[in-house]
Amino acid sequence: MNTFTTSRRAFRNFYLKFPQEIEEAGRLDGLGHLGVYWRVALPNSGAMLASLGALSFLEAGTPSSGRSSSARTPSRGPPRSRCPPSSPRRRSTCRRCSPGPSSRSSR
Repeated sequence: MNTFTTSRRAFRNFYLKFPQEIEEAGRLDGLGHLGVYWRVALPNSGAMLASLGALSFLEAGTPSSGRSSSARTPSRGPPRSRCPPSSPRRRSTCRRCSPGPSSRSSR
């Protein structure tokens, strides 16, 4: 799950569970919707903001999975032969190093 989705869900759950009495107290003091948010709800969400900041920081340092990490993997090139070049006997018995059936002369 990405950081944006996690943050959005955390904010939504926090503000849905925010006590209605505190919002009503702000409205009784003469605050509007934005004033209640800015002066009451936002200062009370400091711990949540700090924890989401820490989670975002930790997730940024973690390698992601999927296409983005595999796209950064360097190409290793063609497979190398396991037979040493100095042993002709071994080359003739190795399936990888011996010539295929199409290159052999027909009898």
